[in-house]
Amino acid sequence: MPDKTQDMLEIDAEIWDEFGSSDWISGKPASQAVLMAAKQEHRLGKNKLFNGFVLDQKSLDDSEFLQFIHQLKTAASDIPPGTRIQLAVLTHFVDPDYEWSADYEEGKRTCAHWTAVDLVVKEDGNVCSFVLDAANAQGFQRMHARLKETFPEGEHYVYIPDLGATGRNSPIQTQTIGCRVFAIEHLKQLSQINTATLYNKELPEISNPEGQIKASNFTGGLKLTRIFRGMQTWTGLQRLPEAMQNTPIKDTSPETVIQYAEKQSVVHGGFKPVKTNETLSRRNLKYINKKRDFYHALSPEMQQNILENRTGLTYLQHPQLFKLSDILASIDASEDKDALIAFVQELAQALENRDTVAQLTALSDTQSSGAIKQTCLVSIIRLYRDLDASHSVDLEGELSRKIEQLYQRTTQNPTHMYRNQLRNNYNDTSCSESDDNSYDSPRGSF
Repeated sequence: MPDKTQDMLEIDAEIWDEFGSSDWISGKPASQAVLMAAKQEHRLGKNKLFNGFVLDQKSLDDSEFLQFIHQLKTAASDIPPGTRIQLAVLTHFVDPDYEWSADYEEGKRTCAHWTAVDLVVKEDGNVCSFVLDAANAQGFQRMHARLKETFPEGEHYVYIPDLGATGRNSPIQTQTIGCRVFAIEHLKQLSQINTATLYNKELPEISNPEGQIKASNFTGGLKLTRIFRGMQTWTGLQRLPEAMQNTPIKDTSPETVIQYAEKQSVVHGGFKPVKTNETLSRRNLKYINKKRDFYHALSPEMQQNILENRTGLTYLQHPQLFKLSDILASIDASEDKDALIAFVQELAQALENRDTVAQLTALSDTQSSGAIKQTCLVSIIRLYRDLDASHSVDLEGELSRKIEQLYQRTTQNPTHMYRNQLRNNYNDTSCSESDDNSYDSPRGSF
């Protein structure tokens, strides 16, 4: 194993600093990449997909987000229809066309902010999107505009807060810090809503002609209501439509938005007490623990590969990786882990790269199914990256053909077709996750 990369050294230092701390988890892209990887492994273990990536926008001219959507435009026709992609995007600059404010110059607002972006690739290769910025700070308006320009045939939505009684916006996030946690939470919550419900029903029903989504347009019973469960101020919560306040935030519980917020709230101060919803602070502590346990359970090679893969650009250069993810998610290892091991061994036998074969054949049936699936996926991503670096076009083509053969064989399997239908139409209880701070194992639930 070579020396640790700068990102690896920073993660090690962050985990040490965060241990036993009540401060916020690191807001650096590498930290978010670890949380995304933990979520991916957990979903694969439940036979679900989570294609989560982390992008950095340093300036108008230096934007991984723009690079990603431009490459997605080229690759979309080769990505399996219905594929969902979740992006956590960090913006470091104030956009002069959308967001200039004297508050930035006076130092009242920060110029580093996280936004959640959910994407779906449609049958015709078009892409639809939902940009969800908890604080409605910088970055989100240009991202929404660029998505509409890049995919003009798609449907594109953006969350816009309603004006409060004072004429000021009432966003979901009102504290000056926490966007890093809101972005991960919102991507998780959106990914739990199936595509038909989110993009074919709820978003079109409550959006205006410009694709804007406002809380005042919500009706009762919408699954999208879950994005408000971390709303930090009670002033904002009480302004939500009554039917929305009384909507359950999970299919596994009748607990409503208001009931959940009440349970998570704390009163601060004496003379003028203020009640705040502490959901986000408590989730922050969970993510600190999960980041530490998940990362430390990885081999150094896996740590490096996960950090190097944070942008997802290798997926767009080799869309077969989305198909490989689909294959891995379709294998129900809870019924027969031998089938998963057999698939990994078959894939290893077809490869000529000794390092990758060694990694795959070393997988043990004592590992969790999610860990086996993610290690397999990350190993193939690493192989593609190595082949790109060595310009081994013939070997790249051979690897892609092998994955395509496995994908065609898998998708023609009646069991896979049935499970895929369930995945596209599943009731959200199948992907519901606990809100407590417990987890089964270092690489278990999340």
